[in-house]
Amino acid sequence: MADTSLVQFSISKGDLAVSGAVPAAYFEASVQPAMDKLLQEIASRSSGQSAPEQSGAAAKTGASGPLDLSVKTICQRLSAKTGSDLLKAGAVSLALVQGQQQFTRKEILAEAQKAAGYWKASYSNDAGRYVTTLQSQVFLIEASSGQLSLSAKAESEMMELLTREA
Repeated sequence: MADTSLVQFSISKGDLAVSGAVPAAYFEASVQPAMDKLLQEIASRSSGQSAPEQSGAAAKTGASGPLDLSVKTICQRLSAKTGSDLLKAGAVSLALVQGQQQFTRKEILAEAQKAAGYWKASYSNDAGRYVTTLQSQVFLIEASSGQLSLSAKAESEMMELLTREA
């Protein structure tokens, strides 16, 4: 039986917004590559760099992103106080520091745990709920089964916030 699951997506920049729901196979073959390219372009323009040429494999192997900040510094700039804030910082670090276009819940959790002085062991128990909260806020979107990414709006807002003079 063919997979009939739908992937919901949205991307926005300024007054332009695109959203939809398409079959997972179509999303992976057509929509995701276009979104990845657009997100790279947005990030590079926000940081004043030219768009990096990066394949999905390069993005997963720790290729450098547009920012050079520790996850602890990201927590400081976000004034992180809750488990959701810490996982948000972890996702931002993966996307904008490490250059990963997609990541798993487990990767977000591992990255957030690096924020010494912010991370509390009790956050691990509720990590799934925190990620679900970030998805309902459309901060994170499910790029494909089990793979998350920052929404275009979240990426743009985080780039603006984190590149401001401290």
